[in-house]
Order: sequence, then C-alpha cells, then structure tokens
Amino acid sequence: MSGAIETGWLARVPKELRYLAVGATCAGVYNVALIGVVMAGIGTVAATALLLGPMIVLGWGLHSAVTFGARFSLGGLGRYALTMILAYPVWLIVLTALTEGAGLGIAVASPLGTVLLFLLNYVTAHWAILRSLKAAFRRGRVDERERTA
Repeated sequence: MSGAIETGWLARVPKELRYLAVGATCAGVYNVALIGVVMAGIGTVAATALLLGPMIVLGWGLHSAVTFGARFSLGGLGRYALTMILAYPVWLIVLTALTEGAGLGIAVASPLGTVLLFLLNYVTAHWAILRSLKAAFRRGRVDERERTA
C-alpha cells in the first residue's frame, strides 16, 4: 500500500483535499444512515451506537488508503477506533444540544453537528493513522516515515 499515492493521480491532490473528500464521504454515508435509522423509530443514542462500528471501519479504511496512503494495520485501526470512541460522547452532547436544546430536527442537527466535529476528527485521524499530531498541521505530502507508522 505504501507509495500508492505518490505514483498515482492522487499525488497531485493535496492531503487536505483528500481528507476533505474522505471526510465528506464518511459524513454523507453516516448522516444518511443516521437520519434513516432515527426516522425508522430507533432513538438517537441507539442509532449512533449502532452506526459507530461500521463508520469506524469505513473511515479508517478510506483515510488510510486515500488520505494518507498508509499501510493497513491493526494498530492504526485500534488508534482510529479509540479516537472515534473518545469523540462519541462529544458527538452525543452536540447532537443532543442541537435536537433537544435547540429544537432542530435530526435532518438538520446531524449534518450541522458533523461540521462542528470536523476539526476534532481531522487532528485525531492524523494521530491515529500516522502517529503524528504535527502531520495534521503540516501542508503537503505525508513523508515515508509517517506513512509506515
């Protein structure tokens, strides 16, 4: 897997845009699924818990392959899962504040909450997959040492 980005068409796409594309894809899948599950009658907390596992695997896989061009590893998956699980209570607080506190419907609250959590996820994904918080703030390509972490 290592090096695939440097030799393909993705080499011309900045890491930040790749992150944005993968993040938007995951957010879109998640929001459609969450809205559908909640509208089907499952409570918001139960619906978010139900979707957590599949979204962790999807996000880790896409960020590893597309955003960072990193090798798939159980360590990377474990770190990514940890960051998403730790962000889960924050997501629940934001979603509850928007739905219960602000009175927004789930179709508005879920996408809005996703935007609010984007920065947190941007930084933690870098740490989880590359083991580097500095990489989140460095523009350009991911160096080979980070890619194989």
